[in-house]
Amino acid sequence: MQKAAAADGGIRSRGWSIITFPGAPLAPLLPVFDALSEISGANLIGNLLFGSIGFVAFIYGKRMNAWKLMFCGFAMMAVPYFIANTAIMYATGVIGTGALFFLRD
Repeated sequence: MQKAAAADGGIRSRGWSIITFPGAPLAPLLPVFDALSEISGANLIGNLLFGSIGFVAFIYGKRMNAWKLMFCGFAMMAVPYFIANTAIMYATGVIGTGALFFLRD
């Protein structure tokens, strides 16, 4: 049976046969994510800066059992991954850092 599949255009490798059709791609083409084109050095530095501040706030909130600081720190770590515009990312980072300052008890 494997000989028939290989004779019909399949690829045979270590006992497995993969049936392919002429002109058919092996994997479907995925749409290109356009936000990756806006990555710059300033964006990466802001991501590192506000992610680090969020990480420290998350660890501090976890050790002191302060849920507000822990969730705000988690949000500061996660939000920069969803924002491609550098100015908006810096604005949300400054607002998040200010929220950490006012939420501490």
